[in-house]
Amino acid sequence: MSNGNILKSVEQYVFDTLKSGTPSEFVYHDINHTTEVVEACEKIGKKSGLSDDDIEILLIAAWFHDVGYLETSEQHEEQSAKAARKFLEENNLLDFALRCENDQELINRFLSANNFSPEFIQSLFDFLELVHEPLAIRSSSLLEDSQGQPFAGVYDTYMLPNTHPDKSIRLVQLLNMIKLVYASIYFQKSKDYVKVTSYRLEEEKMAVIVQKLVGAERNGRFYNSFRCK
Repeated sequence: MSNGNILKSVEQYVFDTLKSGTPSEFVYHDINHTTEVVEACEKIGKKSGLSDDDIEILLIAAWFHDVGYLETSEQHEEQSAKAARKFLEENNLLDFALRCENDQELINRFLSANNFSPEFIQSLFDFLELVHEPLAIRSSSLLEDSQGQPFAGVYDTYMLPNTHPDKSIRLVQLLNMIKLVYASIYFQKSKDYVKVTSYRLEEEKMAVIVQKLVGAERNGRFYNSFRCK
């Protein structure tokens, strides 16, 4: 059962620690930034349908995520991880994805997975604070660069307008698209393509790239910039 007193104690402890211990030259990793990350995590947790207990665990981790920065600015998030135990368990999606033959079921399962660390959420939140242009969310995988049988174009790319006034909404949208890019590894079309190659899907390793589109807005529409010779 969720115990709100624990969360309140954590909030007060971190607030006092960062308020009194953050050097003046640290203009970013302060209590204001931490509070924004906590608020974003809470909105994402609620929109993702997490239970009250899981949201409490997520918020405790979010409050602690930058405490380690007071010890060192180098690898500070590793130090932060020592300040609070790891709260979220793995989503255990791999075996399911390899067996699943229904793309919609696969999409639903990936979208319902919420094992994103506060550090990861923070990095995306920081990115969205700086970038307001439309985004392309695409794959960059080991097999896509294969010389013998390249997988270029096999996995999905998604476009995000990135225009919602609420950063937390944009963050949820971006997280969902990242999940869908990962899920596309296991779509039936991908599995069918692998079958005619010498590779095994278990060998695939993927990173997801978030790219800002280059162009300009005109009358509520965004137009890409193209160079023509």
